Amino acid sequence: MLVKDVMTKKVITTSPDETISQAIAKMRQNKLHQLPVIDDGKLAGIVTINKIIIHESDPSTAKVANIMIRSPTIKPDYSLEEAAELLVNADMRAVPVVDREMIGMISENDILNNVKLSASIDDVMKGCTYVNDNDNAGKVKQLFVRKNLSRVPVMKNGKAIGIVGTMELACLLEGKQKYGGRTSGMKDRGYKEKMNLNEISVMTIMRQPVVMQKTDGMAKALSLLKSNEEVLVENGSLGIITPKDVLKLLHAEKKQAYYQIAGLDDIDDFDVAKIQQACDETIKKLAKMAQLQSMNAKIKTIKQGGGKAQYEIHAQLPTNIGTFVVSRVTNRNVVTAVQEAMKNLEREIIKKYEKIKKADRATRAYMRGK
Repeated sequence: MLVKDVMTKKVITTSPDETISQAIAKMRQNKLHQLPVIDDGKLAGIVTINKIIIHESDPSTAKVANIMIRSPTIKPDYSLEEAAELLVNADMRAVPVVDREMIGMISENDILNNVKLSASIDDVMKGCTYVNDNDNAGKVKQLFVRKNLSRVPVMKNGKAIGIVGTMELACLLEGKQKYGGRTSGMKDRGYKEKMNLNEISVMTIMRQPVVMQKTDGMAKALSLLKSNEEVLVENGSLGIITPKDVLKLLHAEKKQAYYQIAGLDDIDDFDVAKIQQACDETIKKLAKMAQLQSMNAKIKTIKQGGGKAQYEIHAQLPTNIGTFVVSRVTNRNVVTAVQEAMKNLEREIIKKYEKIKKADRATRAYMRGK
């Protein structure tokens, strides 16, 4: 099954000139955590709830242009496993599907609803960070920022009584709801006075948790995830399963050794996703010409005194028609360096492939003439 078979074609979008509050309203109304940003009919970027939460400006006046980021994209003929890989590596819940222009969005749920997975609860469940019923929204925001989280359970007397996620915090920032603490005048003031999240109890913003027992099994967890952002699992201690946890397992099952890249530790998640996408595209193209073994690539960062770092790429790909090596492709942009290295690798293999095909045609012509 391909991306184009399951993607969402009717896409809710925003524009650079819309306010952050307007973007939050669209997300809340449509239960979305990201919106593609369209400028003059073209994809200009994406705005995410996580980015909104850490942004300090007044959302009623600040523009989407101030917080939108570059968006990873995927092609419609990619497999769902490849889409899962991109979402995991880019740490996104959904990405635009692009075929010269944006034609849809592919989300975690689009994938979950259309794949089969043989796994146990233990394969996907992880421990979770939580807050207590007497904690405030300010603490939740700190946890989100410091630990790169998207939701935390609310606990009382050892039991999960609620969940606070990025959507709940974003709705606070939208400035259109009235909560507890010393915020009784918020309705009249709007966002003119900066909201103090430390004065808002988690009890006033949390939503109902979805809780299951570990013995209920993986099938129930997957069924619950189709209509919920997460599932809490009780088994003595509290665990959590999110769509991303399932996608990580799907990605791991898909391929173990198409390629290995060393030197990614100091590169940001967005660039890592673009690098892996470039490698995926190359492997996919070359697999039609030759039997490939695992490609090994290494990214070396060359730091120059006071100047911008350069990146040096080395790659080696063994195949049934020979082993091909690309060495010392250097560029100041790491993604561009990898893309150039992959193009060089493609050229070398295509050159050898065409040479072999030409020789085969000559041999067949000779044999026919005998």
